Parts: sequence; C-alpha cells; structure tokens
Amino acid sequence: MMHARRRRGRPAGRTGVDRRRTGKAPGPAVDPLSRAVADSAVKCVEAYMMSEREEIVQSSVAYLRALCDIWSQRKIDARDVWREVDGRLQVSALLNRLNRQRASSVRVKRKLWRPSSTKLP
Repeated sequence: MMHARRRRGRPAGRTGVDRRRTGKAPGPAVDPLSRAVADSAVKCVEAYMMSEREEIVQSSVAYLRALCDIWSQRKIDARDVWREVDGRLQVSALLNRLNRQRASSVRVKRKLWRPSSTKLP
C-alpha cells in the first residue's frame, strides 16, 4: 500500500500549484463603484425572483445611483443616456403598434415584423 507524501506542510493528496510560491501578483482590486453596481444589480434580480416589490424599488434606485456615479466619473452627460433610452422606448412602442395594427387588419396569419437591430431594448 502506498502512502501519500507530505511536503512542507501541504496536506497529502493535494494537487495543483501552491499560489504563494508562484511569484504572481494577486488579481486587480475591484473598485468600490464597480462593487456597488454589481451588488445593487444582484439585489435587484434577487428581489424580483422573490417578488419583493419594495426591495426591487430600493435596489433599482441604488443601481441607478451607481450608474449615475459611473457616468459622472467618465464625464458622460446623463441626458445623453436618458435620450438614448427614450429613443429606444419610442422605437419599441412604434414597432409594437405597427405589429398590432398589421396583425388585426390582415386576415391571413403572417409573422410579425421583427428588426434585427441590437439597438432595441
């Protein structure tokens, strides 16, 4: 019967590289703003899954606040972002209206028109 060897305090049977002796620097630190965006997004999705309306509202506000901080840090005017969101909502509403009108006015069942653009929500 063979016995596992132990070297320098490592547990027997452990495989892989000992990270302390690789000479590699640890990964980059996560900045607090990135952490805030990620945490609030996760909380928002979690609240949605648990159907917790008030928590969805609170975590959505935290997420939007963190996004505004990112925009500010990168010198992006919030009006530009909201203008883009508004444009996408208008196009989406227009396409929905066109699809409803076309589907109800035509007796033959046809596929609804769906754009292939990634600019839609």
